[in-house]
Amino acid sequence: MSQIAGGGPTALTMDSVLALAEFVKSPESIDRVRELKAAQEAHDKAAAAAKQLLDDATVAKTKLATDKAAHEKMVAERDANHRAKDEDLRVREQDLARRESAHAKRAAEHAARVDAHNRSAAASKATLETTAGKLNKLSADLDERKSKIEKGEADLQRRLAKLREATA
Repeated sequence: MSQIAGGGPTALTMDSVLALAEFVKSPESIDRVRELKAAQEAHDKAAAAAKQLLDDATVAKTKLATDKAAHEKMVAERDANHRAKDEDLRVREQDLARRESAHAKRAAEHAARVDAHNRSAAASKATLETTAGKLNKLSADLDERKSKIEKGEADLQRRLAKLREATA
């Protein structure tokens, strides 16, 4: 009531309008003010609900932006990890190819050495067989000479024995 009686209010509230309508005692004014007050309260509730929805939407939008940033960071880290693994696998593949190439080269060199050794061994075997043949022939010749010498020595021994008998 002090707003009505006192100097001018800066803002007129529904309660003060209702108080004024009751003061005027007009039933239509009172009903109209009560309807306006109910509409004002409904409007305030709707505005509060809308504000709550807006706040919830803002929180959800912020959370979504945070989740999106976290997801993008995780995807970037995963991509970086995959790129690092790809690079590691590429390096390993190159290293394996280099090792396989070196192994193939050593295997070829080894095969060449084995082949050369086998040829050398075959040549040595042929030389040894030839030498063995020559030695066998020389041994046979020596056996024949020895036999002749032994026959000649036996003949000389008989002659010596006859000479001894004859001189004795």
